[in-house]
Amino acid sequence: MKYLLIFCLALWASTALIAQCPNDQTPPLLVPETNLTVALGGPRCVAELQPASLLQSYSDNCAPTGLIELRVRSLGAGSGFPVAPNGAQLTLTPADLPGPALAEVWARDTSGNTAFTFVSIQLTNPSGCSFALLPDTLQAGEAQENVTWTVVTQAGQTSDTIYISGDGRLPLAADLFAGASQDNELTIWPTKDHDPLNGISTLDLVIIYRHLLEIKPFNHAIQFIAADVDRNYVISLHDASELRKLILGIYTVLLDNTSWRFIPDDYVFPPPSNPIAGPIPESVTFDRHRTEPLPDFIAVKVGDVSGNAVTSSLFEFQPRSCAAFTVPDMRLERGQSVRVPVRLSEFSTWHGLQAAFEFDSEQLQITSLAQGTLPDFSADNFFQPEPGVLTLSWVSPVAWHIGATDPLFYLEVTATEPLMLSNTLRLRQTRLKAEAYLTEDRTVDLSLAFDPLPIPGTDEVLPAYPNPAAGDFFVPVRLAKDKPVRLEVFDATGGLLYFFESDLPAGEHRMRVPVEQLTQSGILVYRVAIDGTPKASGRVAVSPK
Repeated sequence: MKYLLIFCLALWASTALIAQCPNDQTPPLLVPETNLTVALGGPRCVAELQPASLLQSYSDNCAPTGLIELRVRSLGAGSGFPVAPNGAQLTLTPADLPGPALAEVWARDTSGNTAFTFVSIQLTNPSGCSFALLPDTLQAGEAQENVTWTVVTQAGQTSDTIYISGDGRLPLAADLFAGASQDNELTIWPTKDHDPLNGISTLDLVIIYRHLLEIKPFNHAIQFIAADVDRNYVISLHDASELRKLILGIYTVLLDNTSWRFIPDDYVFPPPSNPIAGPIPESVTFDRHRTEPLPDFIAVKVGDVSGNAVTSSLFEFQPRSCAAFTVPDMRLERGQSVRVPVRLSEFSTWHGLQAAFEFDSEQLQITSLAQGTLPDFSADNFFQPEPGVLTLSWVSPVAWHIGATDPLFYLEVTATEPLMLSNTLRLRQTRLKAEAYLTEDRTVDLSLAFDPLPIPGTDEVLPAYPNPAAGDFFVPVRLAKDKPVRLEVFDATGGLLYFFESDLPAGEHRMRVPVEQLTQSGILVYRVAIDGTPKASGRVAVSPK
Protein backbone atom coordinates (compact mmCIF):
# COMPACT_ATOMS: atom_id res chain seq x y z
CA MET A 1 0.00 0.00 0.00
CA LYS A 2 2.87 2.34 0.80
CA TYR A 3 4.56 1.82 -2.61
CA LEU A 4 1.24 2.24 -4.44
CA LEU A 5 0.75 5.57 -2.70
CA ILE A 6 4.25 6.71 -3.69
CA PHE A 7 3.63 5.70 -7.33
CA CYS A 8 0.27 7.56 -7.43
CA LEU A 9 1.85 10.69 -5.95
CA ALA A 10 4.64 10.60 -8.58
CA LEU A 11 2.12 10.11 -11.38
CA TRP A 12 -0.01 12.97 -10.03
CA ALA A 13 3.04 15.25 -9.83
CA SER A 14 4.04 14.48 -13.45
CA THR A 15 0.50 15.08 -14.72
CA ALA A 16 0.23 18.32 -12.77
CA LEU A 17 3.59 19.51 -14.11
CA ILE A 18 2.50 18.94 -17.74
CA ALA A 19 -0.90 20.53 -17.12
CA GLN A 20 0.80 23.75 -16.03
CA CYS A 21 2.16 24.27 -19.58
CA PRO A 22 -0.62 23.97 -22.16
CA ASN A 23 1.31 26.15 -24.65
CA ASP A 24 4.85 25.18 -23.77
CA GLN A 25 7.45 26.57 -26.22
CA THR A 26 10.53 26.24 -24.00
CA PRO A 27 13.02 23.52 -25.08
CA PRO A 28 14.70 21.15 -22.63
CA LEU A 29 17.89 22.17 -20.83
CA LEU A 30 20.98 19.98 -21.50
CA VAL A 31 24.26 20.06 -19.58
CA PRO A 32 26.97 18.01 -21.39
CA GLU A 33 29.61 15.88 -19.73
CA THR A 34 33.11 17.36 -19.82
CA ASN A 35 36.45 15.54 -19.91
CA LEU A 36 34.64 12.41 -21.10
CA THR A 37 36.90 9.43 -21.85
CA VAL A 38 35.76 6.02 -23.12
CA ALA A 39 37.65 2.89 -24.15
CA LEU A 40 37.15 0.70 -27.20
CA GLY A 41 36.65 -2.91 -26.18
CA GLY A 42 34.52 -6.02 -26.30
CA PRO A 43 34.43 -8.68 -29.01
CA ARG A 44 34.14 -6.06 -31.77
CA CYS A 45 36.39 -3.47 -30.14
CA VAL A 46 33.76 -0.73 -30.06
CA ALA A 47 32.26 1.68 -27.53
CA GLU A 48 28.46 1.90 -27.41
CA LEU A 49 27.22 5.04 -25.65
CA GLN A 50 23.68 5.92 -24.61
CA PRO A 51 22.73 9.60 -24.94
CA ALA A 52 22.06 9.97 -21.18
CA SER A 53 25.66 8.88 -20.46
CA LEU A 54 26.94 11.90 -22.39
CA LEU A 55 25.06 14.39 -20.22
CA GLN A 56 25.65 15.66 -16.69
CA SER A 57 21.96 16.44 -16.47
CA TYR A 58 18.88 17.21 -18.52
CA SER A 59 15.55 18.72 -17.54
CA ASP A 60 12.49 20.51 -18.86
CA ASN A 61 10.27 23.25 -17.50
CA CYS A 62 7.15 21.09 -17.97
CA ALA A 63 7.89 17.48 -18.86
CA PRO A 64 9.29 15.14 -16.18
CA THR A 65 12.70 13.67 -16.91
CA GLY A 66 11.26 10.25 -17.67
CA LEU A 67 9.21 11.64 -20.57
CA ILE A 68 12.06 13.49 -22.30
CA GLU A 69 13.23 11.69 -25.46
CA LEU A 70 17.01 11.55 -25.90
CA ARG A 71 18.86 10.85 -29.14
CA VAL A 72 22.50 10.98 -30.22
CA ARG A 73 24.50 10.98 -33.47
CA SER A 74 27.95 11.91 -34.77
CA LEU A 75 28.45 15.61 -35.38
CA GLY A 76 27.25 16.62 -38.86
CA ALA A 77 25.62 13.24 -39.62
CA GLY A 78 22.19 14.76 -40.20
CA SER A 79 19.88 17.66 -39.48
CA GLY A 80 17.02 18.09 -37.02
CA PHE A 81 15.96 15.73 -34.24
CA PRO A 82 17.35 12.24 -35.06
CA VAL A 83 14.51 9.92 -35.95
CA ALA A 84 16.49 6.99 -37.37
CA PRO A 85 16.60 3.86 -35.16
CA ASN A 86 20.35 4.19 -34.68
CA GLY A 87 19.82 7.50 -32.86
CA ALA A 88 19.22 5.51 -29.66
CA GLN A 89 22.97 5.07 -29.16
CA LEU A 90 26.34 6.17 -30.52
CA THR A 91 28.75 3.45 -31.63
CA LEU A 92 32.42 4.40 -31.83
CA THR A 93 34.91 2.18 -33.66
CA PRO A 94 38.63 2.22 -34.54
CA ALA A 95 37.65 4.47 -37.49
CA ASP A 96 37.08 7.25 -34.91
CA LEU A 97 40.68 7.08 -33.64
CA PRO A 98 42.69 9.03 -32.65
CA GLY A 99 39.77 11.29 -31.70
CA PRO A 100 38.35 13.17 -30.04
CA ALA A 101 34.97 12.05 -31.38
CA LEU A 102 32.35 14.80 -31.58
CA ALA A 103 28.67 14.04 -31.02
CA GLU A 104 25.32 15.83 -30.95
CA VAL A 105 22.99 14.93 -28.06
CA TRP A 106 19.35 15.86 -28.67
CA ALA A 107 16.33 16.08 -26.38
CA ARG A 108 12.61 16.49 -27.14
CA ASP A 109 9.90 17.24 -24.57
CA THR A 110 6.25 16.20 -24.64
CA SER A 111 5.28 19.40 -26.51
CA GLY A 112 7.72 18.69 -29.35
CA ASN A 113 10.30 21.31 -28.33
CA THR A 114 13.84 20.18 -29.14
CA ALA A 115 17.32 21.16 -27.99
CA PHE A 116 20.80 19.82 -28.59
CA THR A 117 24.31 20.15 -27.24
CA PHE A 118 27.77 19.11 -28.40
CA VAL A 119 29.94 16.57 -26.58
CA SER A 120 33.64 15.83 -27.09
CA ILE A 121 34.64 12.22 -26.39
CA GLN A 122 38.28 11.24 -25.89
CA LEU A 123 38.96 7.67 -27.03
CA THR A 124 41.43 5.19 -25.58
CA ASN A 125 42.53 2.01 -27.31
CA PRO A 126 43.75 -0.51 -24.71
CA SER A 127 43.31 -3.46 -27.13
CA GLY A 128 45.54 -1.90 -29.79
CA CYS A 129 42.90 -1.81 -32.53
CA SER A 130 44.29 -0.58 -35.85
CA PHE A 131 43.46 -0.25 -39.52
CA ALA A 132 44.39 -2.77 -42.18
CA LEU A 133 44.62 -3.12 -45.94
CA LEU A 134 44.06 -6.48 -47.63
CA PRO A 135 43.92 -5.77 -51.37
CA ASP A 136 44.61 -9.36 -52.34
CA THR A 137 41.32 -10.61 -50.90
CA LEU A 138 38.92 -8.26 -52.71
CA GLN A 139 37.24 -8.65 -56.06
CA ALA A 140 36.26 -5.70 -58.27
CA GLY A 141 38.91 -3.47 -56.75
CA GLU A 142 42.39 -4.82 -56.21
CA ALA A 143 43.54 -1.48 -54.82
CA GLN A 144 40.89 -1.04 -52.10
CA GLU A 145 42.01 1.52 -49.54
CA ASN A 146 41.09 2.07 -45.88
CA VAL A 147 39.61 -1.40 -45.31
CA THR A 148 39.59 -2.59 -41.69
CA TRP A 149 39.91 -6.35 -41.23
CA THR A 150 38.63 -7.84 -37.99
CA VAL A 151 39.65 -11.30 -36.79
CA VAL A 152 37.76 -12.80 -33.85
CA THR A 153 38.91 -16.02 -32.18
CA GLN A 154 36.20 -18.05 -30.45
CA ALA A 155 36.76 -20.84 -27.92
CA GLY A 156 33.57 -21.90 -26.21
CA GLN A 157 32.06 -18.79 -24.65
CA THR A 158 35.32 -16.82 -24.79
CA SER A 159 36.26 -14.58 -27.70
CA ASP A 160 39.15 -12.27 -28.50
CA THR A 161 39.52 -9.66 -31.24
CA ILE A 162 42.63 -8.91 -33.32
CA TYR A 163 42.87 -6.03 -35.81
CA ILE A 164 45.36 -6.72 -38.59
CA SER A 165 47.87 -3.96 -39.26
CA GLY A 166 51.17 -3.53 -41.10
CA ASP A 167 50.91 -4.55 -44.76
CA GLY A 168 47.36 -5.77 -44.19
CA ARG A 169 47.97 -9.39 -45.08
CA LEU A 170 46.42 -12.07 -42.92
CA PRO A 171 48.92 -14.24 -40.98
CA LEU A 172 49.24 -17.90 -41.81
CA ALA A 173 46.57 -20.15 -40.28
CA ALA A 174 49.28 -21.74 -38.14
CA ASP A 175 50.11 -18.34 -36.63
CA LEU A 176 46.45 -17.49 -36.02
CA PHE A 177 45.87 -20.77 -34.18
CA ALA A 178 49.21 -20.77 -32.36
CA GLY A 179 48.67 -21.91 -28.77
CA ALA A 180 44.93 -22.39 -29.31
CA SER A 181 42.97 -25.49 -28.50
CA GLN A 182 41.53 -27.79 -31.12
CA ASP A 183 38.05 -26.26 -31.01
CA ASN A 184 39.11 -22.67 -31.66
CA GLU A 185 37.30 -20.93 -34.54
CA LEU A 186 38.18 -17.74 -36.37
CA THR A 187 35.71 -15.27 -37.86
CA ILE A 188 37.01 -12.74 -40.36
CA TRP A 189 35.13 -9.76 -41.77
CA PRO A 190 36.19 -6.59 -43.59
CA THR A 191 34.54 -3.20 -43.05
CA LYS A 192 34.87 0.19 -44.69
CA ASP A 193 32.89 3.34 -43.90
CA HIS A 194 34.81 6.07 -45.70
CA ASP A 195 33.82 8.54 -48.43
CA PRO A 196 30.09 7.70 -48.71
CA LEU A 197 29.70 9.71 -51.95
CA ASN A 198 32.32 7.65 -53.80
CA GLY A 199 30.70 6.36 -57.01
CA ILE A 200 27.31 7.90 -56.18
CA SER A 201 25.56 10.34 -58.50
CA THR A 202 22.09 11.10 -59.80
CA LEU A 203 22.71 8.41 -62.42
CA ASP A 204 22.23 5.84 -59.65
CA LEU A 205 18.81 7.37 -58.94
CA VAL A 206 17.94 7.01 -62.64
CA ILE A 207 18.78 3.29 -62.52
CA ILE A 208 16.93 2.70 -59.23
CA TYR A 209 13.77 4.45 -60.46
CA ARG A 210 13.85 2.49 -63.74
CA HIS A 211 14.14 -0.72 -61.72
CA LEU A 212 11.23 0.20 -59.43
CA LEU A 213 9.02 1.02 -62.42
CA GLU A 214 10.10 -2.24 -64.11
CA ILE A 215 11.38 -0.30 -67.12
CA LYS A 216 14.77 -1.95 -66.74
CA PRO A 217 15.02 -4.26 -63.70
CA PHE A 218 18.35 -4.97 -62.04
CA ASN A 219 20.25 -7.82 -63.69
CA HIS A 220 22.64 -8.69 -60.85
CA ALA A 221 22.30 -9.39 -57.13
CA ILE A 222 25.07 -6.87 -56.41
CA GLN A 223 22.81 -4.07 -57.69
CA PHE A 224 20.16 -5.10 -55.14
CA ILE A 225 22.72 -4.87 -52.31
CA ALA A 226 23.96 -1.50 -53.55
CA ALA A 227 20.41 -0.13 -53.90
CA ASP A 228 19.38 -1.25 -50.40
CA VAL A 229 20.50 2.07 -48.94
CA ASP A 230 18.45 1.79 -45.73
CA ARG A 231 19.53 -1.86 -45.28
CA ASN A 232 16.05 -3.30 -44.75
CA TYR A 233 16.35 -5.93 -47.53
CA VAL A 234 13.68 -4.26 -49.68
CA ILE A 235 14.27 -1.89 -52.61
CA SER A 236 11.80 0.99 -52.37
CA LEU A 237 11.33 4.72 -52.97
CA HIS A 238 12.72 5.28 -49.48
CA ASP A 239 16.13 4.02 -50.66
CA ALA A 240 16.05 6.55 -53.52
CA SER A 241 14.97 9.31 -51.13
CA GLU A 242 17.80 8.56 -48.69
CA LEU A 243 20.32 8.46 -51.54
CA ARG A 244 19.09 11.81 -52.92
CA LYS A 245 19.57 13.37 -49.46
CA LEU A 246 23.18 12.16 -49.47
CA ILE A 247 23.73 13.58 -52.97
CA LEU A 248 22.26 16.97 -52.08
CA GLY A 249 24.22 17.20 -48.82
CA ILE A 250 21.24 16.91 -46.47
CA TYR A 251 23.08 13.86 -45.08
CA THR A 252 26.86 13.56 -44.85
CA VAL A 253 26.81 9.81 -44.07
CA LEU A 254 24.44 6.92 -44.69
CA LEU A 255 22.29 6.83 -41.55
CA ASP A 256 21.44 3.13 -41.57
CA ASN A 257 24.31 1.60 -43.54
CA THR A 258 28.04 1.61 -44.07
CA SER A 259 29.68 2.99 -47.21
CA TRP A 260 30.78 -0.48 -48.35
CA ARG A 261 29.57 -4.02 -47.77
CA PHE A 262 31.67 -7.13 -48.36
CA ILE A 263 30.04 -10.42 -49.40
CA PRO A 264 31.90 -13.78 -49.48
CA ASP A 265 32.05 -14.82 -53.13
CA ASP A 266 30.93 -18.38 -52.31
CA TYR A 267 27.57 -17.15 -51.00
CA VAL A 268 24.65 -18.48 -53.04
CA PHE A 269 22.02 -15.78 -53.42
CA PRO A 270 18.28 -16.61 -53.26
CA PRO A 271 16.25 -16.59 -56.51
CA PRO A 272 16.83 -13.54 -58.75
CA SER A 273 13.35 -12.15 -58.06
CA ASN A 274 14.47 -11.19 -54.55
CA PRO A 275 18.18 -11.96 -54.01
CA ILE A 276 18.41 -9.92 -50.80
CA ALA A 277 15.50 -11.58 -48.98
CA GLY A 278 16.87 -11.91 -45.47
CA PRO A 279 20.31 -11.30 -43.91
CA ILE A 280 23.37 -11.60 -46.14
CA PRO A 281 26.65 -13.00 -44.70
CA GLU A 282 29.50 -10.50 -44.46
CA SER A 283 32.05 -12.66 -42.67
CA VAL A 284 33.68 -16.10 -42.90
CA THR A 285 34.07 -18.50 -39.96
CA PHE A 286 36.52 -21.43 -40.08
CA ASP A 287 38.69 -23.62 -37.85
CA ARG A 288 42.05 -25.37 -38.09
CA HIS A 289 40.48 -28.36 -39.85
CA ARG A 290 39.36 -26.41 -42.92
CA THR A 291 41.12 -27.69 -46.05
CA GLU A 292 39.62 -25.63 -48.92
CA PRO A 293 40.85 -22.04 -49.52
CA LEU A 294 38.92 -19.22 -47.91
CA PRO A 295 36.58 -17.34 -50.27
CA ASP A 296 37.37 -13.87 -51.50
CA PHE A 297 35.08 -10.98 -50.60
CA ILE A 298 33.11 -9.02 -53.20
CA ALA A 299 33.27 -5.30 -52.41
CA VAL A 300 29.91 -3.55 -52.89
CA LYS A 301 29.71 0.24 -52.70
CA VAL A 302 26.34 1.09 -51.14
CA GLY A 303 24.29 3.34 -53.42
CA ASP A 304 26.51 2.75 -56.46
CA VAL A 305 24.19 0.68 -58.68
CA SER A 306 26.00 2.01 -61.78
CA GLY A 307 29.25 0.35 -60.64
CA ASN A 308 31.65 3.26 -61.07
CA ALA A 309 33.02 3.71 -57.54
CA VAL A 310 36.74 4.50 -57.36
CA THR A 311 38.58 1.88 -55.33
CA SER A 312 41.97 3.58 -55.49
CA SER A 313 43.26 7.14 -55.39
CA LEU A 314 45.35 6.21 -58.45
CA PHE A 315 42.23 5.75 -60.59
CA GLU A 316 42.31 7.77 -63.84
CA PHE A 317 39.12 9.30 -65.20
CA GLN A 318 38.29 9.00 -68.89
CA PRO A 319 37.29 12.10 -70.89
CA ARG A 320 33.57 12.53 -71.63
CA SER A 321 31.30 14.66 -73.82
CA CYS A 322 30.36 18.15 -72.65
CA ALA A 323 27.29 20.36 -72.55
CA ALA A 324 26.61 23.64 -70.79
CA PHE A 325 24.02 25.31 -68.64
CA THR A 326 23.36 28.68 -70.26
CA VAL A 327 22.26 31.63 -68.14
CA PRO A 328 21.55 35.21 -69.29
CA ASP A 329 24.09 37.55 -67.77
CA MET A 330 22.54 40.34 -65.72
CA ARG A 331 23.59 43.52 -63.95
CA LEU A 332 21.78 43.62 -60.62
CA GLU A 333 21.42 46.46 -58.15
CA ARG A 334 21.33 46.10 -54.38
CA GLY A 335 18.01 44.62 -53.26
CA GLN A 336 16.96 43.63 -56.79
CA SER A 337 15.24 40.25 -57.12
CA VAL A 338 14.97 38.44 -60.48
CA ARG A 339 14.07 35.03 -61.84
CA VAL A 340 16.98 33.67 -63.89
CA PRO A 341 16.19 30.98 -66.51
CA VAL A 342 18.69 28.10 -66.79
CA ARG A 343 18.82 26.19 -70.09
CA LEU A 344 20.92 23.43 -71.66
CA SER A 345 23.10 24.32 -74.61
CA GLU A 346 21.66 21.71 -76.96
CA PHE A 347 18.39 19.95 -77.72
CA SER A 348 18.53 16.39 -76.48
CA THR A 349 16.89 13.65 -74.46
CA TRP A 350 17.81 13.47 -70.78
CA HIS A 351 17.26 11.02 -67.94
CA GLY A 352 18.69 13.15 -65.15
CA LEU A 353 21.20 15.78 -64.10
CA GLN A 354 22.99 17.07 -61.03
CA ALA A 355 25.02 20.15 -60.17
CA ALA A 356 26.15 22.39 -57.32
CA PHE A 357 25.89 26.14 -57.90
CA GLU A 358 28.40 28.23 -55.99
CA PHE A 359 28.02 31.95 -55.34
CA ASP A 360 29.27 34.73 -53.09
CA SER A 361 26.71 34.69 -50.26
CA GLU A 362 27.70 38.24 -49.22
CA GLN A 363 26.63 39.56 -52.63
CA LEU A 364 23.93 37.17 -53.83
CA GLN A 365 21.21 35.00 -52.32
CA ILE A 366 19.44 32.18 -54.17
CA THR A 367 16.09 32.13 -52.40
CA SER A 368 14.55 29.23 -54.33
CA LEU A 369 14.36 27.24 -57.56
CA ALA A 370 11.17 27.39 -59.65
CA GLN A 371 9.96 24.74 -62.06
CA GLY A 372 10.62 25.13 -65.76
CA THR A 373 10.62 22.35 -68.37
CA LEU A 374 11.81 19.62 -65.99
CA PRO A 375 8.83 17.51 -64.88
CA ASP A 376 8.18 16.61 -61.24
CA PHE A 377 10.56 19.33 -60.08
CA SER A 378 10.02 20.39 -56.44
CA ALA A 379 11.81 21.45 -53.27
CA ASP A 380 13.00 17.83 -52.87
CA ASN A 381 15.32 18.37 -55.86
CA PHE A 382 17.56 21.04 -54.32
CA PHE A 383 19.18 21.99 -51.00
CA GLN A 384 21.58 24.58 -49.59
CA PRO A 385 24.05 22.55 -47.45
CA GLU A 386 26.08 25.66 -46.59
CA PRO A 387 26.03 29.41 -47.30
CA GLY A 388 26.92 30.11 -50.93
CA VAL A 389 26.18 26.59 -52.23
CA LEU A 390 22.99 25.19 -53.76
CA THR A 391 22.90 21.51 -54.79
CA LEU A 392 20.55 20.11 -57.43
CA SER A 393 19.52 16.56 -58.38
CA TRP A 394 16.73 15.71 -60.84
CA VAL A 395 15.84 12.35 -62.38
CA SER A 396 13.31 11.01 -64.88
CA PRO A 397 12.82 7.24 -65.29
CA VAL A 398 11.76 7.86 -68.92
CA ALA A 399 13.60 9.99 -71.47
CA TRP A 400 12.61 13.67 -71.39
CA HIS A 401 13.07 15.96 -74.40
CA ILE A 402 14.46 19.41 -73.62
CA GLY A 403 14.97 22.14 -76.20
CA ALA A 404 17.84 24.61 -76.15
CA THR A 405 15.40 27.51 -75.66
CA ASP A 406 13.35 25.79 -72.95
CA PRO A 407 14.29 26.79 -69.37
CA LEU A 408 15.02 23.71 -67.26
CA PHE A 409 14.29 25.68 -64.10
CA TYR A 410 14.60 29.20 -62.74
CA LEU A 411 16.98 30.53 -60.11
CA GLU A 412 15.17 33.04 -57.93
CA VAL A 413 17.95 35.37 -56.81
CA THR A 414 18.30 38.57 -54.79
CA ALA A 415 21.35 40.82 -54.96
CA THR A 416 22.60 42.16 -51.62
CA GLU A 417 25.30 44.21 -53.37
CA PRO A 418 25.56 45.62 -56.93
CA LEU A 419 26.96 42.87 -59.16
CA MET A 420 27.28 41.19 -62.51
CA LEU A 421 25.78 37.71 -62.33
CA SER A 422 28.67 36.20 -64.30
CA ASN A 423 31.14 37.47 -61.68
CA THR A 424 29.55 35.66 -58.73
CA LEU A 425 27.71 32.54 -59.99
CA ARG A 426 29.65 29.40 -60.96
CA LEU A 427 29.56 25.61 -60.76
CA ARG A 428 31.35 23.79 -57.98
CA GLN A 429 32.98 20.59 -59.26
CA THR A 430 34.07 19.16 -55.90
CA ARG A 431 31.86 16.65 -54.03
CA LEU A 432 28.93 16.88 -56.48
CA LYS A 433 30.21 16.83 -60.06
CA ALA A 434 28.02 18.70 -62.57
CA GLU A 435 26.80 16.15 -65.11
CA ALA A 436 23.74 15.02 -67.09
CA TYR A 437 22.67 11.60 -68.34
CA LEU A 438 21.65 10.95 -71.92
CA THR A 439 21.18 7.25 -71.16
CA GLU A 440 22.19 4.90 -68.38
CA ASP A 441 25.58 4.39 -70.00
CA ARG A 442 26.28 7.86 -71.41
CA THR A 443 27.17 10.72 -69.07
CA VAL A 444 27.84 14.31 -70.18
CA ASP A 445 29.94 16.78 -68.17
CA LEU A 446 28.25 20.14 -67.58
CA SER A 447 29.76 23.61 -67.48
CA LEU A 448 28.19 27.06 -67.00
CA ALA A 449 28.04 29.66 -69.79
CA PHE A 450 26.56 33.17 -69.71
CA ASP A 451 24.68 34.82 -72.55
CA PRO A 452 26.03 38.37 -73.09
CA LEU A 453 24.05 41.35 -71.89
CA PRO A 454 21.56 42.75 -74.43
CA ILE A 455 22.88 45.59 -76.55
CA PRO A 456 21.75 48.89 -75.00
CA GLY A 457 18.70 50.31 -76.73
CA THR A 458 17.32 46.93 -77.86
CA ASP A 459 14.22 45.01 -76.80
CA GLU A 460 14.22 41.46 -75.45
CA VAL A 461 11.62 38.73 -74.95
CA LEU A 462 12.45 36.06 -72.35
CA PRO A 463 11.01 32.51 -72.46
CA ALA A 464 7.62 31.84 -70.93
CA TYR A 465 7.48 30.36 -67.41
CA PRO A 466 6.59 28.15 -65.69
CA ASN A 467 6.91 25.58 -68.44
CA PRO A 468 5.14 23.18 -68.14
CA ALA A 469 2.42 25.28 -66.49
CA ALA A 470 -0.36 23.97 -64.28
CA GLY A 471 -2.46 27.12 -64.70
CA ASP A 472 -1.43 30.68 -65.64
CA PHE A 473 1.94 31.34 -67.27
CA PHE A 474 3.91 34.51 -67.99
CA VAL A 475 5.95 35.92 -70.88
CA PRO A 476 8.56 38.51 -69.73
CA VAL A 477 9.65 41.41 -72.00
CA ARG A 478 12.22 44.17 -71.62
CA LEU A 479 11.61 47.39 -73.56
CA ALA A 480 14.21 50.04 -74.28
CA LYS A 481 11.48 52.62 -74.99
CA ASP A 482 7.70 52.97 -74.75
CA LYS A 483 6.26 50.66 -77.44
CA PRO A 484 3.13 48.71 -78.36
CA VAL A 485 3.36 44.99 -77.57
CA ARG A 486 1.10 42.18 -78.80
CA LEU A 487 1.06 38.64 -77.35
CA GLU A 488 -0.84 35.85 -79.11
CA VAL A 489 -1.41 32.23 -78.00
CA PHE A 490 -2.38 29.50 -80.51
CA ASP A 491 -3.36 25.84 -80.28
CA ALA A 492 -1.56 23.07 -82.15
CA THR A 493 -3.64 23.69 -85.31
CA GLY A 494 -2.93 27.43 -85.37
CA GLY A 495 -6.25 28.54 -83.88
CA LEU A 496 -6.01 31.76 -81.87
CA LEU A 497 -6.88 31.12 -78.22
CA TYR A 498 -5.86 34.37 -76.54
CA PHE A 499 -4.24 37.72 -77.27
CA PHE A 500 -3.03 40.71 -75.28
CA GLU A 501 -2.18 44.08 -76.82
CA SER A 502 -1.12 47.27 -75.06
CA ASP A 503 1.25 50.23 -75.17
CA LEU A 504 3.83 49.45 -72.51
CA PRO A 505 6.37 51.85 -70.98
CA ALA A 506 10.12 51.23 -71.09
CA GLY A 507 11.34 48.65 -68.60
CA GLU A 508 10.56 45.05 -67.61
CA HIS A 509 7.06 43.55 -67.80
CA ARG A 510 5.44 40.14 -67.19
CA MET A 511 2.54 39.47 -69.53
CA ARG A 512 0.16 37.00 -67.86
CA VAL A 513 -1.76 34.42 -69.86
CA PRO A 514 -4.84 33.47 -67.76
CA VAL A 515 -5.62 29.79 -68.15
CA GLU A 516 -9.32 30.34 -67.49
CA GLN A 517 -9.54 32.25 -70.80
CA LEU A 518 -8.01 29.40 -72.80
CA THR A 519 -10.42 26.96 -74.41
CA GLN A 520 -7.73 24.29 -74.82
CA SER A 521 -4.73 22.91 -72.96
CA GLY A 522 -1.71 20.86 -74.05
CA ILE A 523 1.19 22.16 -76.14
CA LEU A 524 0.43 25.80 -77.00
CA VAL A 525 2.42 28.24 -79.14
CA TYR A 526 2.90 31.91 -78.23
CA ARG A 527 4.17 34.78 -80.37
CA VAL A 528 5.28 38.26 -79.35
CA ALA A 529 5.43 41.31 -81.61
CA ILE A 530 6.96 44.62 -80.49
CA ASP A 531 6.02 47.80 -82.36
CA GLY A 532 4.43 45.65 -85.07
CA THR A 533 7.56 43.54 -85.67
CA PRO A 534 7.59 39.80 -84.76
CA LYS A 535 10.13 39.42 -81.98
CA ALA A 536 9.91 35.93 -80.44
CA SER A 537 7.90 32.71 -80.29
CA GLY A 538 7.91 29.58 -78.18
CA ARG A 539 5.95 26.62 -76.85
CA VAL A 540 4.36 26.02 -73.44
CA ALA A 541 2.87 22.80 -72.07
CA VAL A 542 -0.31 23.88 -70.26
CA SER A 543 -2.63 21.84 -68.08
CA PRO A 544 -5.88 23.29 -66.70
CA LYS A 545 -6.16 24.40 -63.07
